[in-house]
Amino acid sequence: MGAGPRRSTSRLGFLRGVGPTTTGVLAAGVFTYVFLSVAARDLGPSAFGPVSTLWAMAFLVGPGLFLAVQQELGRIASRHREDRAAGGLLLQAGTVTGGIVVVALAITFLARHWILSDLLSGQTALLWCFCGAILTWAVSYLFRGLYSGLADFTGFSLVVAGEAAARLPVAFATRLLGASPSTSYGLGLALAPLVAVAVVVPLRRRTRIHAGAWAAWPDMLGAFGWLTAGSLLAQALANAGPITVQALARPDQKVETGRFLSALVIARVSFYLFQAVQAALIPNLAALHGAGNHTALRAAVRRMLRVGAAFVVVCTAGAALLGPFVVRLLFGHGFTVTAGQMAALTAASTIYVLAALLNSVTIASASHRPGAIAWALGCAAFGAGLFAFHDLLHRVEAAFLLGSLTACATLLLMIWWLTSSRPDARTDALPDNDSGGVRS
Repeated sequence: MGAGPRRSTSRLGFLRGVGPTTTGVLAAGVFTYVFLSVAARDLGPSAFGPVSTLWAMAFLVGPGLFLAVQQELGRIASRHREDRAAGGLLLQAGTVTGGIVVVALAITFLARHWILSDLLSGQTALLWCFCGAILTWAVSYLFRGLYSGLADFTGFSLVVAGEAAARLPVAFATRLLGASPSTSYGLGLALAPLVAVAVVVPLRRRTRIHAGAWAAWPDMLGAFGWLTAGSLLAQALANAGPITVQALARPDQKVETGRFLSALVIARVSFYLFQAVQAALIPNLAALHGAGNHTALRAAVRRMLRVGAAFVVVCTAGAALLGPFVVRLLFGHGFTVTAGQMAALTAASTIYVLAALLNSVTIASASHRPGAIAWALGCAAFGAGLFAFHDLLHRVEAAFLLGSLTACATLLLMIWWLTSSRPDARTDALPDNDSGGVRS
């Protein structure tokens, strides 16, 4: 009789909260496409290039540095869903986050001349927007982690959707205040996370927390170290494409950065679905891991692989058929891409998403090192892939595909190694004369 409820929990519990997060993240996706479409049509392919590079930089550094905050805070706060004793954990995570912000801003200052000359076309205002995005995304990901850990997935969704919804109004407001067109869109990217948090957090007062036991500092710092390394490497792989195109493009190829990002934005529709699932997945899988239910973890991995393989095939075929039309429809006739480019970028993006979902299993199992190793190998494969073709865009597309495949295969092997030999704790806990009870 004890197995029945356990089976139900393993099948449904690890997906708890996916509905609300999916709604919020898909809404964020719609607002994001509107923002980028308006910016691209307003600026044109050439002027959109530095803004698209800023976008890639922000998504590399923002989630790269602070997704670890969301993941680890969500994992450890999931233990306090009932008693809400997560105040100490939030303070600890906020302290670590503040340290990360200081280091990131210091590195940005030291690299400012290279960033301005090679990536942002000398636009100092966009560099300040990048610094602002580091600060505001730190705050956003801190509250995302708290909400996901405490199973307030509505609060999480409101923060994510609110950020995306605020970008265009902020851009228009700053334009009215005298900002240049490019700067206004940069400010929309930088200030929107803070606007969302300032609006949502007061509204979610029912998610009350109080001070509780703190996590051990060595354990938390070690977890943040590996998670931050893994997140940075993962975001480097995901966002290296536009930055690489901008850095390698000849003077007569500067429009290619905007075109590449327009194609990549469409190819990465699946990223929004991943964000929705991951926000609920890690805390819920962490609960299964804490209960020693490794059978459920292995079953989850098998379901991910089955669904993920079908997802890759369907999305790639759809992008090849409809991708070029959708890019022209959203961004204008100056943004022309081929069916082959859309297929390659979509295959790489969906395989990347599958790898990120597999990485969620290792994080939930408190095994943070495998993810960092897998993403490091993926980045190395990206570098190797740049030598596959002579054409600029083909080189970057092949590099992204090779990097995603490498990371995905590495994570799959590591998960198999981590879980294949682990029995369920429930079995181990049974005394010899027990007929079905579980020792608490």
